[in-house]
Amino acid sequence: MGHSLRAAKIAWRRMHAECERRGWRRMLWSMDVFRSVARDPLAAPAKVAARLRSAASARAQAWRDARTASYGPVLGVGPHRPCFMAPPVETLLPHAQTFALLARLTLEHRFDLLGSGWVGLGRGERRMGFAGEVYPPAESPPDRDGRWLAAAITANNLPLARRLRERIGPDYRPVSWNEDFKSGYVWPATEPSIGLRYGDKPGVDVKVPWELARMQHLPWLAFAAMLSRGQAPGFEPPERYLREIQDQVLDFISACPPRFGANWICTMDVAIRAANLIATHDILASAGLPLDGWFVEELRRTLSDHFRHIVGRLEYHPVVRANHYYSDIVGLLFVASWLPSTPETSAALAWATQEYMRETPVQFGADGGNFEASTSYHRLCGELLVYGAAVLQGLSADTVRDIREADPALWPWQPPLEAPGPWIAEDRIVLPEAVRERIERAGDFLLDYSVEKGEIFQFGDNDSGRLFKFLPAVSLLTSEDLAPFGERPDSGVVPEPFERINDHAHLAAAVSGLAPRADLLAMAPGHPETCLVRGLARFGERENGPAMRPARSPARLRDYPGFGLFIYTVGDKRVALRCGSNGQHDNGGHAHNDQLSLCLAVGGLLMLVDPGTYVYTPLPGQRNAFRATRHHNTLFVPDEEQNSFTSTSLFNLVNEARPETLEVSETLWRARHHGFSSPHTRSVRMHASGGIEVKDECDVAGCRLALHMHPDVAVEIRTGGISLARGGQCLLLEGEGIAWELSEFAYSPGYGLIRSAPRLVSTPFSGVVHWSIA
Repeated sequence: MGHSLRAAKIAWRRMHAECERRGWRRMLWSMDVFRSVARDPLAAPAKVAARLRSAASARAQAWRDARTASYGPVLGVGPHRPCFMAPPVETLLPHAQTFALLARLTLEHRFDLLGSGWVGLGRGERRMGFAGEVYPPAESPPDRDGRWLAAAITANNLPLARRLRERIGPDYRPVSWNEDFKSGYVWPATEPSIGLRYGDKPGVDVKVPWELARMQHLPWLAFAAMLSRGQAPGFEPPERYLREIQDQVLDFISACPPRFGANWICTMDVAIRAANLIATHDILASAGLPLDGWFVEELRRTLSDHFRHIVGRLEYHPVVRANHYYSDIVGLLFVASWLPSTPETSAALAWATQEYMRETPVQFGADGGNFEASTSYHRLCGELLVYGAAVLQGLSADTVRDIREADPALWPWQPPLEAPGPWIAEDRIVLPEAVRERIERAGDFLLDYSVEKGEIFQFGDNDSGRLFKFLPAVSLLTSEDLAPFGERPDSGVVPEPFERINDHAHLAAAVSGLAPRADLLAMAPGHPETCLVRGLARFGERENGPAMRPARSPARLRDYPGFGLFIYTVGDKRVALRCGSNGQHDNGGHAHNDQLSLCLAVGGLLMLVDPGTYVYTPLPGQRNAFRATRHHNTLFVPDEEQNSFTSTSLFNLVNEARPETLEVSETLWRARHHGFSSPHTRSVRMHASGGIEVKDECDVAGCRLALHMHPDVAVEIRTGGISLARGGQCLLLEGEGIAWELSEFAYSPGYGLIRSAPRLVSTPFSGVVHWSIA
């Protein structure tokens, strides 16, 4: 019976994934309704009714958009309510060179996103292509009198779009907002977003235009304007940056009407864009560098459209919901609290507050780890956690009263708006203990999975996703850095910043804004995000905020069983061991087949690494290869996986491994998984001398052990073992009864990035194998 039920679940998930891939929306809807009824028959009628209302609303909206302009009216008639406050310019000065460089490239409309390299984004230009796939230019190059716009958007949206473009400066070059500027493919802005498909063309990645349209580059221009006014060298006049912000936003609004084109497909990205537009406006306004009054009115109009879109297209699911839904909630917190107070915005803000309080303990376990089973998604969701809490704490007494008095009847969507919760005090929002604990423990987890030299232990997917990118960690590109992009400059250094994707120190700074602690602040000293979070929470106006606390005491073992990560400190070595859930309530959308995997850093440098992710839908085969068992530092068996997946189910891992932790102490870690035809048990013993001994047990014939090194590790096979060296750190790898084969593998430090790195694979064995690192 158990085997049959398990097989049925696997078949169901595969069928659901195939329906998603083919875009069979009605079939997906029917499957979800059936599952809702099966899970909770009593609540099912209300859920089905809500889904019917939502589907009917979407169809009605699409019908209206086909006949009228999709731009909507401005919500409310009163003043907007600022969220952010500009950080002191003194916190920006140490980073002036970085902001000057980023602002210059933004003015030139050059962007480096998801491994693209710095690319100019004019319309109608030919691209380099991705993975051998190049799509010809599908957009008309802009002409001086603006005739290109008539072919780019629907006739109903053209009058307002033309009026907006009349406000754009004469020397401004339009940006190709709907283009995957790696492959060159363009999603037409004449087609409703709800009907556009993605993931069905080789080499095409919809995440590229989504990432650009998050507008995370606009705050760089705001900070550049502040530094320019402060007479910092290397900047244009402040007015140049203000003009560019206005022009880019108007360009986007006119080229991407609401609910048309690529950039209204995913509600999460709409929510993140809204938050960044608000941050850019508020930073400038509070710094005494206001944008033009007429432009602010257009900003209010587009944020009203963003509000309506988020509310009407929430990525909610009664069982499987993850960072997308959490992003929807936090984005709605920002836009509903920023727009003028109306009964509609108050109901939405009350609902978003309710869902933030309820969803946070779902998204983060009691140990502080995010439930996606990914350290990189922990960074993204950690930002959502912190900034969501900060905006709630900064709400005015009048806004809190609006939340308390909100009418549930004005929120007809699921989940429903219920009676005010205990977090609503007389004049402020009080964070529940469960939320405050998760903020602090999320910071603990960040400290422990981070490696001293600005790197992290990668586990699970890494799509380089962020809520804000106020101050990216950047270095100047060298010819070695440029090699993955097919470029070789004549000089050794070029004036282009290269983002260190896996430097998560900014999140420590953000957490410190709400839960200041010496070790968190030491990870990101003087980072402006601490001030931004404190300003958002209005610390210093109504209260001083939490007091500084001392750093944690050192520990040999930091365990996060809810996430499934165990981190040991053994002398100058740090060992990260994985055993735990697939995440997302076992949906495994961003987990890898990495059970019992071991990653290692020495002296702050990564030595044994997780391979990363590379890409999602552009290359399904590569997506699955990077999350496969053989790509991790564990045993693999030919033709078997720890958890099964198919070529079409790119965001699902069926939980077949059933991992279990058997013993955890400061010197010994033992765990097992059942993903193969015989269980795999791994025992890792940590010695006071710094040595690490590993015993792997598995009775499947043909088992092999794989170890993946960082690209900068030099591997030398010797008679007495294998030498691993990087940056002055040396290790000796030894194995009993096995030989090693040295080859190369593809290592991905961030989404779209790939480097060649050394890989060791043992000869086949069955039974027990011992190996050690000293």
